[in-house]
Amino acid sequence: MLIILPFHYTIDKIIKPWNIQLSKAFNILDELTILLLFLPAMLRLYKINKKLYHYNCILLVPMLSFIMTGYISGIINQNTLFLTTLGIFDYVKHFFVVAIYAAFIRDFDEFKKIFNYLLIIAVVVGLIALGEECWALYSKYILHKNFRGRIGIYRASSLLSHYNLLGLYCLLILTVYLSVAKKVNLVILFSLISGILTSVSRTAYTGFVIVSGLQFFKGKRLIAVFLVPAIVGLFFMSFLFDSNLMDMIKGEYSKKPEIISYREYARGKAMEVWNDYPVLGAGPGMFGGPVAWKYHSHLYEEYNYRIFVDRFRSLDQLWPQALAEVGIVGTIIFAGLLFTILSILLILRRRDDSYDKKRFYSGLATYSIILFIYTFSGNLNSISIIYPYCAFLGVGLGGNSGLNNAK
Repeated sequence: MLIILPFHYTIDKIIKPWNIQLSKAFNILDELTILLLFLPAMLRLYKINKKLYHYNCILLVPMLSFIMTGYISGIINQNTLFLTTLGIFDYVKHFFVVAIYAAFIRDFDEFKKIFNYLLIIAVVVGLIALGEECWALYSKYILHKNFRGRIGIYRASSLLSHYNLLGLYCLLILTVYLSVAKKVNLVILFSLISGILTSVSRTAYTGFVIVSGLQFFKGKRLIAVFLVPAIVGLFFMSFLFDSNLMDMIKGEYSKKPEIISYREYARGKAMEVWNDYPVLGAGPGMFGGPVAWKYHSHLYEEYNYRIFVDRFRSLDQLWPQALAEVGIVGTIIFAGLLFTILSILLILRRRDDSYDKKRFYSGLATYSIILFIYTFSGNLNSISIIYPYCAFLGVGLGGNSGLNNAK
């Protein structure tokens, strides 16, 4: 799962023309795994480690609170039970992965062996991205071919489906690698950072500045060589304006003299929905996510958003979507879930006796902050990022996490 799912979209493109039924089965592989293994995993945790079971129950509290709030919202708005269930599941499904990996990967050294395979794959992905970049620049300056870029750099996606996913995936592997490696390999470092830099993703660059800045202050000065271009890139990207599909914007926005971006338009529409449904929202699966797109939510017509639905299937902003769908109550609870994860990591870091695992918890805590930043320009449904992240969280809880000898 950890090897296959990060490349889910690319693999599906290969499978779909060949066998449509196999493609449909592959698309629910992560969800099927969660539904089949979560309860056995919780039972296993209860049998082998009561403290570990309780830590996972603490994580379940905000999840169950969010689920209950979502159903109340759906009932009040008279949405179908089916649509409400899908909408709720879309928010929380991958956080159930934490308990599964906590239950079945019980040895931290075992995780290191698994991570070595992921590291090799990520290195290959980074090198391919670098090769794409070199070819694009060669084509631009020698063959005079046009390519889609940003700040003069080709935005590589490598083996992943999108530039942002490439950058964030390489950043996740880099963050964990810097946390668990006793000695940094320069080839690995160069390859992973190549994947981050060639993605030309604002979020990936911001995260890399955070991670490398922390490493710099820990004495790893070499990383400053890569830190400089990331900071420079962020500086220039801060002046860029995203004008995607501006010609499609209709209604009151088209009359304004200033140009607004897609995300600004989408955020404005989400705020309109929230204004009409302030406390509990319009209901999960009703505005902004893939469920609303797939099942043709009536709110898209009512709020003049239908023109974007087929091109952009989501708002690409978690918090406006949450406010529109589950209101201020559900949004606060979901934010509490992310805060609970960060708190557990910091508690484990303080309590564990192992220096290696302390560093591992620190790395995951750092990436948790990066994911929070990402929620302002994306959602948490990207399998390439959220599944391995939650799996690593589970390993942190389950892999001899020091709960038995907690101080």
